[in-house]
Amino acid sequence: KGTTRGTLLALEHMRTDKGGKGGVIINISSAAGLNVNPLSPVYSATKAGIIALTRSLAMNSEVKSAGVRLNVVCPAFVDTDLIKEINDDNCLDVQKASKFIEMIGVVSKEVVVDCFMELVRDVNQNGAVVKCSKMDGTQYTSIEVKPVT
Repeated sequence: KGTTRGTLLALEHMRTDKGGKGGVIINISSAAGLNVNPLSPVYSATKAGIIALTRSLAMNSEVKSAGVRLNVVCPAFVDTDLIKEINDDNCLDVQKASKFIEMIGVVSKEVVVDCFMELVRDVNQNGAVVKCSKMDGTQYTSIEVKPVT
């Protein structure tokens, strides 16, 4: 809910057709939103929603013409308190999740910041989904877009 409200509020104030100066909105989602995640299905679903919101707005012709770009960063496991606070209240199988985190690896916050800044600086990126993980590094993810006619 917060990401949706924040994105729409920023968009309202940034649109050149409404007196704004344009710019870029970068949302943070998660690699969990790109894949099926049976260990944390609600978390995965909410992160997929952020990706869909960002890409849908980025592909909207009114938004495009209003001088605002939207992109999303999808980090895998990041060295934050969230990783340290996995428990039975937020995960269906803590032991499996811990093994999965160990297998995938934990990326530093600095790597996520680098992904974020790359999307800010590259004025040609709109609707981009960038995954960053310890295992795979930085990857632009291709999601097929079928425009509504």
